[in-house]
Amino acid sequence: MKLKHLLENSTEHAYNPLTIYEKKKMYETIKSYNEYRKNLKAESVYETANKIMEAVNLAERYALKECGDWMQAKMVERDMKDIKKDAAKLYEEAHKIKEIEHQLEMLYEQIGVRLERYFEITAPMSEAPQSFQTHAQPSSVSLNPNVPTQS
Repeated sequence: MKLKHLLENSTEHAYNPLTIYEKKKMYETIKSYNEYRKNLKAESVYETANKIMEAVNLAERYALKECGDWMQAKMVERDMKDIKKDAAKLYEEAHKIKEIEHQLEMLYEQIGVRLERYFEITAPMSEAPQSFQTHAQPSSVSLNPNVPTQS
């Protein structure tokens, strides 16, 4: 009675076999694993935050210099203070994204190393123009030859 329960819950019977479409999708997704790295980059967000901070600082100097009277200058000064506060918060959040990016890259590497034990992962494509890039054929997807398979 207890053994039957163990057999029913074993991993051999717990999963339905993959369809041909699911297998093809899995192989293609894993094979192109190295292409996903570029989507984890937060560099553009960080650079944008830096540019915004620089623009805000220049805008403040310009706006205060161009003010005609005392009342207008105080109003601009107050607005610029709020803008700088928001820009600083944007910069701070971009820093957090940079830290998260580092964590994502570490997880990405760990997953890749483990997947590579069982599946072939192609080298990342260079940033060459698309007309010069060669694309792998879906039929070239295979299990990692270094891993013994069950027959």
